[in-house]
Amino acid sequence: MINALDVAQHGGTHTLNGLTVHAIQAMEMEDHPHHDPDQNGMYRFEVDGITIGHMGDVGNPLTESQTAFFNNVDILLALAGDVPTIRLDDLKAVIDSARPRLVVPMHFRTLTYKPRNSLWIESFLSHFADEHIDFACASEVELTPPDIPDHTRVLVLDYVR
Repeated sequence: MINALDVAQHGGTHTLNGLTVHAIQAMEMEDHPHHDPDQNGMYRFEVDGITIGHMGDVGNPLTESQTAFFNNVDILLALAGDVPTIRLDDLKAVIDSARPRLVVPMHFRTLTYKPRNSLWIESFLSHFADEHIDFACASEVELTPPDIPDHTRVLVLDYVR
């Protein structure tokens, strides 16, 4: 098992079973409404020619170096529920700067997942033109490099019930 925070704190790169993970430190929301903020890691890796970035559990605007960490990712797994994770305006700034080719929102309110204060997916999607949003009718999708769009699009997966 790889812990992104451990990787970030010990050189930023770790390889296990042929998978190389790069990580950078982050922190939960500084004024977290429910507990003192924890350190965590954001990470990226490549599988089958597709580079994937995961925002960890960041709760603050990203620094320039944190934003640059996601430059050139094919897929960004993005925290789309607002408080207590990154605010949506700050997230949109990261997406506009890093320009991932596919954004997969996560950590938003659903009918079965209702974290305190999290927003429904519509709040995140309102930052994008309708023609740049796709909906999967499943909680899993299989993607190959030719499936990755040329310009930023959003792919909303169905949630596991």
